[in-house]
Amino acid sequence: MLDDDEAAGRLAEVRVLRRQTLKQLQSYWFALLVFGTLLAASAPFFGLFGGAGTALYWLVAAPAGTVLVVRRSRDLCVVQGVARSHRPYFLLGAGLVVACFGLGFGGGVAGSVAISEVGPPVAIAVGYIVLAWIERSALLATLAVGLGACCLVVLGRGVSSPGAVLAVVYGASFIVVGLVARPGVDTR
Repeated sequence: MLDDDEAAGRLAEVRVLRRQTLKQLQSYWFALLVFGTLLAASAPFFGLFGGAGTALYWLVAAPAGTVLVVRRSRDLCVVQGVARSHRPYFLLGAGLVVACFGLGFGGGVAGSVAISEVGPPVAIAVGYIVLAWIERSALLATLAVGLGACCLVVLGRGVSSPGAVLAVVYGASFIVVGLVARPGVDTR
């Protein structure tokens, strides 16, 4: 039987190993880089083609980005020899697609630029709060709150093309946070 000091020491070792394993499994940095790039690239579509053009862009870009991220995540699990459920990420991604297209099309049908162009970014900010909880990441939570605040500022300022502005801000934010969150980058 272990004495109290030995038991406490082993529990501390297990906590350290758990933290290290979770850190190694976090692959959201790659998703942030992929979708940050796709978001920034979508900005011109708001001005050139309007909502329909932006929707067509995302009908191609979202599945392509998802395939890249899912393949990377599965490869990471194989290399590290750790099984991981992809179900929460799939459900979150599906929910985001439904919310973003629903708000985009719904706002367009209702004739509301605010809903059609700012609704999807708000849905993304809320989705990233959920992702922060799944990943247990204060960095993602901070990103999500900051993105939500950006939506409020853009709405409050009456920006003429809020979707394009938010696409650039979200894209740049995702890329920066993705680079900071890469394995091997110490964020302490």
